[in-house]
Amino acid sequence: MRLEPLLTPDLTLVIEGCSTRDAALQAAAARAAGHLTNITPEQLFQQLLEREAQYPTATPEGVAFPHALIPGLDHTTVVACLLRPAVEWAEGAPAPQDLMFMMIGKDDHPWEHVRLLARLARIVKSPDARRQLRESADAADFHARLVREDRAHV
Repeated sequence: MRLEPLLTPDLTLVIEGCSTRDAALQAAAARAAGHLTNITPEQLFQQLLEREAQYPTATPEGVAFPHALIPGLDHTTVVACLLRPAVEWAEGAPAPQDLMFMMIGKDDHPWEHVRLLARLARIVKSPDARRQLRESADAADFHARLVREDRAHV
């Protein structure tokens, strides 16, 4: 599954000034909810928090993958975020997180969610790819770099 068809400029964000995981999740959920039907930003935020409570999605490389499967959605949505500064994700999390890929999927198509997560993991596995993404000047540059990385990982 390619990332590029799901990656839109208006859902590729540089979020500045969030001091907590919850603030970053709220900002991304607010943007995502405008592209979804049947869910408010608050409901989406709560779904994401419930998932994080099960097991935090932070990685030692500073990349978080918050996600939720929502009944009644008609499409999968990805919100790609560069967080400045990096935020502490959860108590005991391995590192502050500065890259966040929020995935909101259809609950009746969980395999799409798994394939998307695998694709994102392949892209950010490379230290060079993570460095390139972190050096983005703004949201448009971040989007362009993500598209380039997606195309490079066939």
